[in-house]
Amino acid sequence: MAKYVIVEESYEYDDCFYSNYSEGYEIKSKLYSEEQLAEAKAEVERLNDELSHDEYFRTEDMEEGETIRPFKLVKIEE
Repeated sequence: MAKYVIVEESYEYDDCFYSNYSEGYEIKSKLYSEEQLAEAKAEVERLNDELSHDEYFRTEDMEEGETIRPFKLVKIEE
């Protein structure tokens, strides 16, 4: 059975933009089962939406108004 976990992708601030230098993740949640997948996806959206008001939290190649969405749902086992 698959298990899922919410992670936050790490970014570093460089002058006026954020960059993903480390390509690392920090675990931000408990394990979710397939039955809890909808709950996990909703939590990822909620976490990312909390950051969407920060117009400076973006990378150099993003359009105006677009922000980084660092929280992701990762499948960790079958």
